[in-house]
Amino acid sequence: MLAKFPVTRLHLAAQRVVFSTLGSITTSLGVLWGNWVGLIENVSLLGLNFSGETVVGAGILAGVLGVRWSVGRWEKAKRKFWADWERVGNGLGRDLTVRFLPPTPNTGWFYLLTPYVKYQQATLDEKFEEHVAPVPATVCDQLESLEKKRREELAELESKVDTLLRDSRNPHSG
Repeated sequence: MLAKFPVTRLHLAAQRVVFSTLGSITTSLGVLWGNWVGLIENVSLLGLNFSGETVVGAGILAGVLGVRWSVGRWEKAKRKFWADWERVGNGLGRDLTVRFLPPTPNTGWFYLLTPYVKYQQATLDEKFEEHVAPVPATVCDQLESLEKKRREELAELESKVDTLLRDSRNPHSG
């Protein structure tokens, strides 16, 4: 579930690259060691006989290809990360644009002395009110309506209980 975030995806890609590179290098070293010890002299695979030198060459080639594949996966993961970085940065740039209000006749030259930060804060507040604040306000409204409904149900049940208690105390009055 957390793999949908760019930094987590990059981290997981780095882990996969490290482990696949280690696997490729270990395989190549295993083939080299097997040849050095004398375990690999003549190998028959699919009806073909390979000498120890050919097997060593194939092992080294497999190791190099594995490392190359890992590096390609890492580069692809980095490109995806930087594309996500750009996308998020552009979205933030759109969401938090600073708007300069034109001077009005009432502000005069004092408008030029107004701090730049005031407009950034105003834009941030505007975006907060537009996108963040409605969520808890909606939840609050729904909870209030639910509370009102429960209070009405409780009042109805209380009146029924009162009626039953009254009837049970005076069994002959009915």
